[in-house]
Amino acid sequence: MKELLRQLYGVKYTDVKLHSQRHFNDIFQFQINGCPKVIKMSRNRFLKEEQIGSDSLHKEAHILRKLEATDLPVPKVECVGYLGNQEYLIMQQMKGVPIGSVFWDIEPSQRARLITELLQYLKQVHSMKVVDFFPDEKKSVADSLLAKLHEYQYERPNSSYRKAINYLIHSMSCVFPNPYEPDSLLHSDLGPQANNILVEKHKGNWFISAILDWERCRFGDPVEELCRLEFELAKSWMHQSLCSTPYVLNDLLNLDLLKEYAFVNVSEDILDWYRQYTTILPTRWYLKSYKNY
Repeated sequence: MKELLRQLYGVKYTDVKLHSQRHFNDIFQFQINGCPKVIKMSRNRFLKEEQIGSDSLHKEAHILRKLEATDLPVPKVECVGYLGNQEYLIMQQMKGVPIGSVFWDIEPSQRARLITELLQYLKQVHSMKVVDFFPDEKKSVADSLLAKLHEYQYERPNSSYRKAINYLIHSMSCVFPNPYEPDSLLHSDLGPQANNILVEKHKGNWFISAILDWERCRFGDPVEELCRLEFELAKSWMHQSLCSTPYVLNDLLNLDLLKEYAFVNVSEDILDWYRQYTTILPTRWYLKSYKNY
């Protein structure tokens, strides 16, 4: 990596420091003439053994360059490429602290303020059509949801988990109108415990200073992303308060909010279906932690 930086910047950079380790990538920090930068490096084993994450950083760079034309707080891309069989992405370092480090310590009004701001940013993201980012993307949202559910269906037979998946599969035709093919851009990895939302405090108020990690973005239904955010908030709330609550976003995520999404024809049934669907993935990961899975 140091040789790569020497080739790109000469001897103007400072020592590289490991900032964080993610599932697919490692994040390093360095400076050029006093300007802080980050370099994201994919991990060898995913490219060599499983091909997971292959070209994901090139995808993220493509998305970020498109988003630079908006007012979304995203880092500016400097360069992207390969170092051996590893991808690398060099970007501007954004200011702020991870939202998860302060979210449950600030006033409830400030939490609501941050979530409202995030929803406003997400509305901008969701209004963008995937064809504007990936012209060759011609998949069906319904087909993708069904394929994922069928994949999960046969991983753990004879369980209540499988029954829940069967219900979701069989209820799709009743819940979703035909046609129902939203093709919005989704971030796919947001929540109150996430490290990919940075926040700062200014004049007594907290605000979002950066939305990071766009390598998992995809096409899909914005209602799915909003319900997943709602679920992550409720799960995080229960971990913090040790008590149950149905939905933390009751005053924020509702049909009145979704009516602002003129490009989505959503109903209470669709909202309820996605609320059940968003519990499947964390349940799957929980079950996979057991040896008999």
